[in-house]
Amino acid sequence: ELKVAALEARRAASRWDDHVRRCMFFEDLDGRHFKAAAELICGRPHIGFPRGVLGHIRAFAWSCWTKLLIFWLRHLRFRALRFMSYCCATMSATIVIGQMTMFDEGRGWRLSAL
Repeated sequence: ELKVAALEARRAASRWDDHVRRCMFFEDLDGRHFKAAAELICGRPHIGFPRGVLGHIRAFAWSCWTKLLIFWLRHLRFRALRFMSYCCATMSATIVIGQMTMFDEGRGWRLSAL
């Protein structure tokens, strides 16, 4: 019974940490602190690993990933979300017009044939 309570407490603490991390990410996005948001998503590079060629490659890959994420958050994310919203609005309008013309008895143009 004590083990179950300890596991539940550990799980709740983990969920709370994830929630706080998510809130901090959205707060950074809202404040247009894209570098801080990207670093929060990527995490820090692992410090305990051996250095040398592999360590330099890992640090370089982490740096490139962070820069790519900053570019996404700063420039592309807004445009992609706006494009997707236009696509959804167009599809919704097409569906509504199709539903409105589905039972039209006239010989006019019908969108429900799509």
